[in-house]
Amino acid sequence: MPASTSPGPPSTQKIVDIALRLALIAILAYACYRIARPFLGLVLWTTLLAVMLSPMHLWLKRRARLGNAVSAVVIGLVGVLLVLVPILFVTDSLLRTALRVVAYVNEHGLVMPARPLWLERIPLVGHTLRVRWDAAAADLPAMLQQYRPQIRQGADWLGGFAGGLAGGLATTLISLAFASVLLAYGEQTYRFAGALAARITGDRPRARSLIQLTASTIRAVVQGIVGVAFIQTVLLGIGFFMVGISFAGVLSLLAFVFGILQLPVVLLALPAVVYVAFNEPTGIAVAFGLWTVLAAASDNLLKPFMLARGLDVPMPLILVGVIGGLVVDGMIGLFTGPVTLAVGYVLFDEWLREEAA
Repeated sequence: MPASTSPGPPSTQKIVDIALRLALIAILAYACYRIARPFLGLVLWTTLLAVMLSPMHLWLKRRARLGNAVSAVVIGLVGVLLVLVPILFVTDSLLRTALRVVAYVNEHGLVMPARPLWLERIPLVGHTLRVRWDAAAADLPAMLQQYRPQIRQGADWLGGFAGGLAGGLATTLISLAFASVLLAYGEQTYRFAGALAARITGDRPRARSLIQLTASTIRAVVQGIVGVAFIQTVLLGIGFFMVGISFAGVLSLLAFVFGILQLPVVLLALPAVVYVAFNEPTGIAVAFGLWTVLAAASDNLLKPFMLARGLDVPMPLILVGVIGGLVVDGMIGLFTGPVTLAVGYVLFDEWLREEAA
């Protein structure tokens, strides 16, 4: 019976060859990363949008009988319009407000307007606001000089916020256009993702399951965070614009940011209700108050339906993703942060379940 032979240790030459190959792969990967780094946020946001919109793409192809390219173009155009039209409304409101301020300064000079009678009746802070208003009315330049550092810091923050917001909106519009292209090549993209996942997991059925789990998580989180914030902002914005609030565009924009940050929008809506109550007829004020309260509370009805359908992601994790994404990636991080953490959490939880089984 022949003696069994076991393979000996690899030779030095073989070890050197493997090390050189790994080093070349690492260098190539790093070089590719350096080149692609400015576009990673755009690529990630494009991928998230394409995954979120793919069910609509399939529905248009099957039910509306649109071609693959036509369906993708329709989704891209509608998506761009849904983002662009609110931007135009908000921009128009901001410009009108700025023009009114400039016109007031040109007519009256740098002076405070007459103090509204209802200011002192505001609970808790009314007296303080009255004192500060009267002091500013007596000598506005002196007060501006006194608070000059704080005003400069606020202006710098506002400029940075506006720049980040403009960049985020521009990235969203570009990502929607690229996402429509990705939808048009959806089958090839799915095959590539399946091959990559199969290469990583070593099991094709397991790879398909992970891809489906990742896609469902992305859709649930994007719909639950972005979708709820958008719907709530539209409802509040309708009330702000219909009643003719001067800063309706700013309030609508802040409502959207509050929704993304998971902050209670009622903190923003209640001052608007108080303002309308003191400046509009009773009927309009009551109708606006009811509408605003219902719109501010709409997330309590929408979020369980749009976020938690078959998805068990802790809300603190979503909040950490929103804040961390904002710190790391700016305005786009508001969207990509919670999705990335949610996908990581779901895949990690699935891996733990598999190990336990």
